[in-house]
Amino acid sequence: VPGAVLPTLRATPAFVREGEKFSATLNIEASQDTQARIHLLADGRLLASQNVNLTQGSNSIVMPQEPLPPGFHLFRVQVEASADTYIQNNEGGSYTVVTGKPRVLIIESEGGETQFLADALRSAGLEVDVRDTQTAVIDLPTLRGYESVVLANVPAEDLSVTQMRAITSYVQNLGGGLVVVGG
Repeated sequence: VPGAVLPTLRATPAFVREGEKFSATLNIEASQDTQARIHLLADGRLLASQNVNLTQGSNSIVMPQEPLPPGFHLFRVQVEASADTYIQNNEGGSYTVVTGKPRVLIIESEGGETQFLADALRSAGLEVDVRDTQTAVIDLPTLRGYESVVLANVPAEDLSVTQMRAITSYVQNLGGGLVVVGG
């Protein structure tokens, strides 16, 4: 279609963490060279506007974004092009879900051994739960709520076969992270 500009919001990440910056990638097909103004909106609120020179064919534009609050966010891109004669197709969309901070479970053999590690992880913006081997619930439903598990100075005999299987399944089947620290 002569004079047509077809925008799509090719990519906003499906998931980002609370406080994480990300980018929206716009793909704009133009039937001819033209100047345009693009608007990026999230949840009906204008995030950014930018003047661009579009060339005939596919144009890719990356727009860095600041962190968003947790929840579901609907993005829209709108294009106003000077050489556009068909404005009905000048909008595209995408979505991103912002989830809470990553959670880490530290399991220690004796209480207080991992205070410095826990403090360092918290200062990096992670949520940290510290449990000893006597009080930790180590089963798949519990581990599923964590991005990573740290076993700190935990001898194998302190874990039951069922707990070891849960950790194995958590890593192999759910993709959870496992760090084993000894000393």
